[in-house]
Amino acid sequence: VSVDSTFQTFAETNIPDSSKFRLSPNFEYKGKVKLKATANYLVFDGAARISHDCAAIPKSWFKFESEINPNNIFIPIAKDPVDLAGKPIAASMMVTTDSTHFYSAFLSPKESNNYPRVLPADGFLFFDKGSREYRISNKEKLIERSLPGNYLSLNTAQCKVFGEGKINLGGDFGQVKIESFGSAVHLLIPDSTIFDMLVSVDFFFDDGAVDKMSDAIVANAELKPTDFSRPVFEKGMREMLGKEVADKLISQLNLYGSYKKFPDELKKTIFFTDVKMKWNRETRSYTSYGKLGIGNINKTQINKYVDGRIEIIKKRGGDILNIYMELDEKDWYFFSYTRGTMLAISSNEAFNTAIKDLKPEKKQRDGDKEKKEPNYNFSLTTVAKKTQFLRKTESPDGQ
Repeated sequence: VSVDSTFQTFAETNIPDSSKFRLSPNFEYKGKVKLKATANYLVFDGAARISHDCAAIPKSWFKFESEINPNNIFIPIAKDPVDLAGKPIAASMMVTTDSTHFYSAFLSPKESNNYPRVLPADGFLFFDKGSREYRISNKEKLIERSLPGNYLSLNTAQCKVFGEGKINLGGDFGQVKIESFGSAVHLLIPDSTIFDMLVSVDFFFDDGAVDKMSDAIVANAELKPTDFSRPVFEKGMREMLGKEVADKLISQLNLYGSYKKFPDELKKTIFFTDVKMKWNRETRSYTSYGKLGIGNINKTQINKYVDGRIEIIKKRGGDILNIYMELDEKDWYFFSYTRGTMLAISSNEAFNTAIKDLKPEKKQRDGDKEKKEPNYNFSLTTVAKKTQFLRKTESPDGQ
């Protein structure tokens, strides 16, 4: 204990590992403890570790320095946290670069620095006694879950990891831009991962062909409307557009069934507002199940469900994106992208003809050399390609 140059009291001590000290029953701690007369609470400068019995989530000490209110513990979590030795650890759902497996890290050692973070979170760590969950997000979202921001939780009773926010499904698709927002649940026992998302897919294509597709979907009166009140939809829109803009648009959808003025931020080749996906260990891919909710195609508002499937495959030879949409048995559309080429085919001959009649130079676009972006082209494929995809992704329950 001493006095500094401004005559303020300060003190410092060190808590060794052997003392088995805890900030609370849920947080182990070792390192320095500082008392400052100017601070409301003690300052902890060391490392903490969470306590749980989920074997699939390795525990690691993580470094931090912060004042800690013992009655309401929020521990800061850096964007790139490290352990006591300075080695990177992670708070994220992860997938290996070769897609051999999907796993969750909750302040755990990284299996590799090169593995993509599917749904990371940072900000503050908090333990909720009622749910027996460790939670990581910005402080505002930890208090009010409807606010934007990535969020990750570990339920210690069920050994379940839940996350929501912006989701990085990985994959290198060149000029095809994919963005995903929503939630994910990783059950550690049994090992399974389910996603509930909004997914935008934006790519260069013939507007005439796309218009024929959107016109057919709009004209089909048998298709059911999408659900605007879905919590994942509301939160996903806030992640994409910010709370103020999203809430205004959601209000318009609930009142009128469409936007008064189409928002430029949502202009995507296809914007799916309801996509359920699973991580498939056998095929090493993300595969959708159930119906697909389509919000808009370019600027045409759709807001309808269609049958269909989306698959994202990560491969060393080139990542693959497959999209199949079926209005009914006689009306369907299929897109397949890999290594700079988007293939498409439909039962709608007007769609096919629009592509077929285009001059070759109208079907290609050079990549941005500064971004090392590959060149891109699109063309017609065969019905057999679509059939092969459907057979390959047929699940036992027929989804």
